[in-house]
Amino acid sequence: ELVLATDRIANGEAGVEFRGIRRNDMLGRLARSLKVFQEKMNDRMRLEVDAVRSKEVAEAAQIADRAKSEFLANMSHEIR
Repeated sequence: ELVLATDRIANGEAGVEFRGIRRNDMLGRLARSLKVFQEKMNDRMRLEVDAVRSKEVAEAAQIADRAKSEFLANMSHEIR
């Protein structure tokens, strides 16, 4: 079962359940280590998604700021 779980993690599947985690032998230790690895990989993927979203929001804010500045410059010119 650990081999199948490892394959599923390698294929990018999140939320893989590990049986045998409560075992007190090497297989239990391996299962716990794989669970920690999976949790860290899931956290990393979430951080990467958040970073991409943050970059997109920052770019949209810059575009909006430029549009606002151009609008104010045009309005200022028209008022004069």
